[in-house]
Amino acid sequence: MDNILSIKYFLPEISLIVTSLLILPLSLIFKTNVRKITIPFLTFGFILSSTFLIMNWDLSGHGLFLNLIAHDRFSQLFKLCLLIFTFFLFLISLNSSELKNISSKEYHFFIFISLLGSFLLVSSNNLLMIYISIETLSIACLILVGYLKTNKSSNIAAVKNLFSSLLSSAILIYGLSLVYGLTGTLNLHEIGHSLSNSSINNFSITVIILIILFGFGYKLTIVPFHIWSTDVYKGATTPITAFLTTVPKVAGFAILIRVLATTFSNANFTLVKYFHLSEIITVLAAATMTLGNLLAINQKNIKGILAYSSIAHSGFILMGLAIFGQEGISASIFYLIMYSIAFIGVFTVVINSNTEFQLANLKNHNRLNFQSSFSTIIISIFLISLTGLPPTAGFVGKFYLFAALIKGETKFYWLVIIGIINCIIMFFYHARIIHSMLLHKNEKHIKNRYDKVSNVILILLVIPTILFGIYWTPLFDFIKQSLHFFMP
Repeated sequence: MDNILSIKYFLPEISLIVTSLLILPLSLIFKTNVRKITIPFLTFGFILSSTFLIMNWDLSGHGLFLNLIAHDRFSQLFKLCLLIFTFFLFLISLNSSELKNISSKEYHFFIFISLLGSFLLVSSNNLLMIYISIETLSIACLILVGYLKTNKSSNIAAVKNLFSSLLSSAILIYGLSLVYGLTGTLNLHEIGHSLSNSSINNFSITVIILIILFGFGYKLTIVPFHIWSTDVYKGATTPITAFLTTVPKVAGFAILIRVLATTFSNANFTLVKYFHLSEIITVLAAATMTLGNLLAINQKNIKGILAYSSIAHSGFILMGLAIFGQEGISASIFYLIMYSIAFIGVFTVVINSNTEFQLANLKNHNRLNFQSSFSTIIISIFLISLTGLPPTAGFVGKFYLFAALIKGETKFYWLVIIGIINCIIMFFYHARIIHSMLLHKNEKHIKNRYDKVSNVILILLVIPTILFGIYWTPLFDFIKQSLHFFMP
């Protein structure tokens, strides 16, 4: 599709661009009532983008801007999820004490830029577009991590994020350039066709795949490429940590699935065996979930536990990509969505609690007072879902992941055993959080600053967590139907 006709389907991204560009001048014009003007305006920007997305919902695929971007069911599903998650995180951050005394206009600007980068990333159909989208997202996230200029932890986290992003980006662009050198094209489908019909040495392609996975690895916190990612999570402000552990990760896994589905698999979503892709992803999945869980056990505060837990969940998501196929991809996407909902829910409780709750040693936690018993119930539901216990959506997600592996080849059985062991480990440190809140008494009480918006968001997050743990078929079928990739 040419550039003019493509604009119609690009309206969600255009609305994000226009909204982000108008934030700063509006803040300068209405200096005395910045929040009263910008917050409704930003909310309108989210609503406008979602309206354009739903209006242009199309079951058939289109290639936009000369096939640089794919407009298909797959990208539309992830854009809708990214919009909802970012909107919730935006509303939650308004009640954060860490961001209370700083200028919020730049923060909101970079949140919208991050969302724009995520939108472009999930629909990228070209190696160059993938790299540009990743860098747009990464630079915005880098600035958000170091947003508190006077905070030492935030500054250290930003420096570590900078060096890690530079290294991963350099390796990623090197791997992408090797692919272009071998195939002579940047289009994902043409690359897949070229690799399947060429006499290129299999060992060379395997090495290139490893290089590209290294570049993606840091963005997705995959072991052993996760170095410093947890330091970034712990050093950033809590609203930024909530954002980093959900939105960029959702976008990153979306583009990884697209690359695997369109470049390294056949029409039945079966990975090409002679590139050893399945074996590589299997090992990465086992290492990621195991190391993430083992390191989470030693963390003393809830923010540290969530940082390493995020790594472990990346390993579970990779399990479905190891077997691939329609069942494996659908299970990974379902789990990714449910993980994001539960993580945003946990961070909502954490953000609305005082700083002492976020950083205190769990062994010294007190029993929550009556006002916070709501917090105890809500956070327990989300932690149970993250652990994978019934009747929550997290249990269904893990069940489908294990079922996909068992239905596959016998070589994946060991990964199922590793996954079950990691579920037990995950149960241990999640139960430790609940135990410390319920049973450890102290003279002090944890104060909460819940507003009506936060309460509504928590309820909206709890409903799908429980509902899809009881009746998940409609969502799972919808995800399966969304596995339609644009083919030029």
